[in-house]
Amino acid sequence: MSNIEKQFTAQYRRNYVTFLAVALFFLIIAGEIFLATSIPILMRNDKLMNEHAARNELLRSFDSVRSSCNNITGKNSKGVEEPIILMEKKLVVSAVESLTRYMRSYGEHLNPDEVKTIQNLLNKLAKITHRLASGKSFSMENQLNTAEYINSLLKQSSPGYSNPR
Repeated sequence: MSNIEKQFTAQYRRNYVTFLAVALFFLIIAGEIFLATSIPILMRNDKLMNEHAARNELLRSFDSVRSSCNNITGKNSKGVEEPIILMEKKLVVSAVESLTRYMRSYGEHLNPDEVKTIQNLLNKLAKITHRLASGKSFSMENQLNTAEYINSLLKQSSPGYSNPR
């Protein structure tokens, strides 16, 4: 080799700087591989944790609605017992029992959207039970004046009928 060739050729020497550069390169590659494999696993675990939390919230909602049903006395805000409130309580209890049976049968196979739907139903039932527990009914009893209808039918059926009033 001539003097000029030696002057312009890069001499590759192993020293600590090149070793550090190669080590950092492999460390970065290993880190990227670790991230590429661990992120999907972490995302899956996070999804499972969210589903588990939603199911636990659903169970708490079932318990809350059941305890709210026990607080319904059937008395209106004036303290007078209303049979309509008790009938509406029976409807709510029946709905909760139906949902409970459904959850026992298919609870493990529910997807997150179905869990959310059932949670929304339970939230609506909770609002209903709170209203019933405060003595407010969703129905109103209407008193019919049947004498009016009976008198008109009697007039139609017998021509000589007069109103006794």
